[in-house]
Amino acid sequence: MANDEIDYELVEEFILESVEMLDDVEPLVIASKVIDQGLANSLFRPVHNIKGTAGCFNFNNISKVAHAAENLLSLIRTNEHSSRHIDVDILIKFFDYLRKTLSAVMEHHSDGGFETEAASFIRELEALIHGLSAPDVVLSPEIKRDPIATSEPETSTKAENIGGIINDAALESLKELVAEKGLDKNVLDSLASTSKAKNVEAPTSKMDDESIKIFQTEVKELLEDIENNLMSFVSNIKNIDLLRDIYRSVHTLKGNFGLFNFSLLEIFSHKIETLIDELINNTIPITKNAVEDLITIVDILQEGFELSNKNDLDRWNNKSGLRMIERYLNHSSVADFAAKASELKIEDINLSFSDKNTSTGDGSNNPSSEAGMAKKDIRIDTVKLDYLNDIVGELLIAKTMIHKDIDFNTKNGENLKKSFHFFTKVLAELQDTSMAMRMIPVSSMFKKMVRIVHDISKKTNKKVKIEFFGESTEVDKSLIDVINNPLLHMLRNSVDHGIESEEVRVGLGKPKFGTIKVGAIHESGEVWIIVSDDGRGLDRVKIAAKAHEMGLINHDGSSMTDQEVYRLIFAPGFSTAEKVSDISGRGVGMDVVMQNIQKMKGRVTIDTKVGVGTTFTIKIPLTLAIIDGMLVNCGGIKYTIPIDSITETIKAKNLEIDQIVQGQELIKVRKRMIPIVRLHNVHKITHATEKIEEGVLMVLESRGSTIALLVDQLLGQHQTIIKSLPSYFEKVNLNYIKGISGCSIQGDGEVGLILDVASLMEKIQEQEQSLATR
Repeated sequence: MANDEIDYELVEEFILESVEMLDDVEPLVIASKVIDQGLANSLFRPVHNIKGTAGCFNFNNISKVAHAAENLLSLIRTNEHSSRHIDVDILIKFFDYLRKTLSAVMEHHSDGGFETEAASFIRELEALIHGLSAPDVVLSPEIKRDPIATSEPETSTKAENIGGIINDAALESLKELVAEKGLDKNVLDSLASTSKAKNVEAPTSKMDDESIKIFQTEVKELLEDIENNLMSFVSNIKNIDLLRDIYRSVHTLKGNFGLFNFSLLEIFSHKIETLIDELINNTIPITKNAVEDLITIVDILQEGFELSNKNDLDRWNNKSGLRMIERYLNHSSVADFAAKASELKIEDINLSFSDKNTSTGDGSNNPSSEAGMAKKDIRIDTVKLDYLNDIVGELLIAKTMIHKDIDFNTKNGENLKKSFHFFTKVLAELQDTSMAMRMIPVSSMFKKMVRIVHDISKKTNKKVKIEFFGESTEVDKSLIDVINNPLLHMLRNSVDHGIESEEVRVGLGKPKFGTIKVGAIHESGEVWIIVSDDGRGLDRVKIAAKAHEMGLINHDGSSMTDQEVYRLIFAPGFSTAEKVSDISGRGVGMDVVMQNIQKMKGRVTIDTKVGVGTTFTIKIPLTLAIIDGMLVNCGGIKYTIPIDSITETIKAKNLEIDQIVQGQELIKVRKRMIPIVRLHNVHKITHATEKIEEGVLMVLESRGSTIALLVDQLLGQHQTIIKSLPSYFEKVNLNYIKGISGCSIQGDGEVGLILDVASLMEKIQEQEQSLATR
């Protein structure tokens, strides 16, 4: 396939799927010390797929290196009695090479420029292969295994008849075929010798024409056999023997195409062969839809063959066939879903909000659960998803306006009310779906951390293990992209500065393996990314002394709270490392962490104890914040308070109000003393209710803290979408927006503010700590 004919949308899919595969298998590799049979079996199919697809796009450096790695894995997986063990470092090096070249392909649409590195790495892999004592092992089988009985041995006479058209590449394919089918090795020797003899003198055109004619006739007959068997199979899909016959014919086709160097047809045939293999073993359910798709795929192959006969294979368009095959191979039950979906009638389809809990326990009657299995089939630009969420936000505003303007007490009021409630349900479902489309589990990010910890622990000569929790926590994809970098620096910091050396840990009575825990949770409209270690902890005195030395503070830090001291590590250029290494010591890592988190309007808290360990918690507001909130009024300004943060609302007339030192007001609610916070004081609002008895107290909770927030009145519960505050607003009055996460547009067109309860409480706690240290 020429470069100018490559469909770069397909190339991008190939790259993204390859990177996903690397992210999936890399933790498995790192957890192993040597490449055993189990690991080789797990890796063989992914590596084989990368090799084949890269070859289809003429990414030869990737394909050749993947082929060499595949040979090594094949040797290990089929050689049960090998006494040698190969370290997994060679696979990690292979993954690094793939990531580097895939990145180059994404940027330049070519893997050129890596020829020298590829050749060197291939020699390294081949040296390992030759070092293993396995003379009878298959080096590169084209399939995982052959579900068909092996063929009868061919004769050397047949080899001589076709020897004139065999080149080196074809011989390599034949080696695989001979080993795969268990044929007599004399056949291969005969082919090799015949090929060499023929290469001395170019074959005559008469012999070439005759061989090609035989090849074309055989392929035509094989395609006819496949078509006939498929037609029979359509009416009797339980007859697996027919499917095995089709498999055998496709396998023979693949070998013929490879023999004559029709690489595109060979690769396409191989993918069909793999698909049929999955059907035979019921990895993919056999349905009428699956068989119909298989017929379509074979038709595409036949079209390619016909174009090759006219020397016009460049015009062959096999993209739809490749997509169809990959869809089945990537999602084993998609065929079953497609069959069921095609049988549905319009009247059978219910909106999920109307019958959400009526499906059976096995999910067989829930189309939405089956459709989820195909979630990787379509890649959508996040710009389109952003636009969809903006539209949903506008609909929410429109709904509020409609509710405000409609008079439900008219003659048609009851019908209007029903219609409005139905509209509300549909809109809620649309809202949930639009949000879910952007949400992905943090496990996709956590998988990469295994490799990072492995590499840093190796460089620092420390024994470190990493554990995860909350991997299923879902966040917006844009957050994954931004959180990744801060998390990387935090992990580096934990391994290099936090975890002690093995000798020191043993001396302290700690396990020789340091532990880093990484997790994610949802809390009060935020996502928390937590990184903790069981290392030495932060030394307050050492940090303050270093900050004083650098001129960041003009005192010894004794008047500062713990959090204020610990936050000094985020200052630009700050580092307590005595030596600068390629891992840390330059004072830029934690500075980068803070910059990225501030861009997301997030914050970091630090919990540490000397000799026990440190926990960093990144707290970031959810970007898709269409929230349920309580609309309140304070001095004529409308605020929305997230419902999740509200415990109760109370009138203070009959409750006991008290005061303590420095004028802090408290209210007693069911034997609990809760501090009162006047919202108008926090945001310097005039004309607000001063008397507590005349206003409303809203009991709010966040992260274990509780306050009673005084507002003028409640205006009702509603849904709203958070709009970001303009950047100039933050610069003009940063103190004013403390405790504000964004704004919203009300039904009457007014702009309201959305209260950030967690940030508000944090500010109050900081003020209390500051007063306590004075």
